[in-house]
This record gives sequence, structure tokens and C-alpha cells, in this order.
Amino acid sequence: SGRRAHVSRRGGTPNLVPEAKCLRLLPTEIERIRPDVVITGSAATYDFTDVQWVEGSARVFSGLGKAADTVIVIPGTPSLPFDGPGCVARNISPEGQIGRAACQATDRQQPVSRVVRDLWQSAERFSNVHLLDLNDLVCPDGICNTVTEDGLLVCRDSQHLTDRFVRGKI
Repeated sequence: SGRRAHVSRRGGTPNLVPEAKCLRLLPTEIERIRPDVVITGSAATYDFTDVQWVEGSARVFSGLGKAADTVIVIPGTPSLPFDGPGCVARNISPEGQIGRAACQATDRQQPVSRVVRDLWQSAERFSNVHLLDLNDLVCPDGICNTVTEDGLLVCRDSQHLTDRFVRGKI
């Protein structure tokens, strides 16, 4: 049986490390726990240069990679220029049909693609750090829809995926 722990920076439960101390203490906590696998996410919304993304990520990956057998990094997903559920609510027809075309966005992957490239560049330095880029599942063919073809809500706001959507992709 593997060693598991849930460490969440914000919003998740339980939090092993308070948010304010997370970035400073997290590597120490991971080293103490020594999990088999660390799965961590990234956001594409920080205003970092390419060098800052690559070198900063490499520092984090180095610490995590020493503490765990495998590190999986999930890059941030594209954000919508509107609140997803709000758009859906405004575009439901009297018959209850969802106007998908009104709640989609294109050209949202550009900033995310740059960050994914930088994360790949960092991860390549470590044999046990791997990227799991799911953005083509979120925005197939570069089109980010708030609702899937079968009516499943993708986002719970402008950038966070719904649990049901994610579980449906597993």
C-alpha cells in the first residue's frame, strides 16, 4: 500500500499546511510524509516571465522530486472571459435548452500554452517529474465551452472545472 496524503493550498479539505505558510513549508511537509506520488497543479494566470516560470518551477520540482518517487504536474486550464454558470443561466431557452454557442470562447489557450511549454522545459530536467496536460479535453479544438455536448457543466466559475466534468474525463 502506498503512502498518501492530501495537501491542499486552498479550497480543498483537509489542509495539512495553512495557506500563508504553504509555499514555504510544503516541501518540508512532503519530505516528512515521503509519498510515492505527488500530484500538483499549476495556474497560468501569474504574470511571470518565461525564465521565472522555468527556473521557479525547477526549484519546486527539485524539492518535490527528492521527496517523492513520482511527481505529476497538471498545468492550469484556460480561463473563460465570463462566469460559466452565469452565462448558462442567461442563455437557457424557454424549452430548457442550453445555448452552447453563446457560452464558448476561442483563443483562450495562448497564455496557457506558453506556461505549459515552460513547465515542460522545467520537468524535463527531472526523470521523475511528468506533466499531465489535460487542456485539449477542456478546450477541444481550441474552443472552450461552458457546457459539453451532452449538457454537462464544465466550469463552476470562469476558470475552475466542475468535479463532475473532471470525473467524467477519468
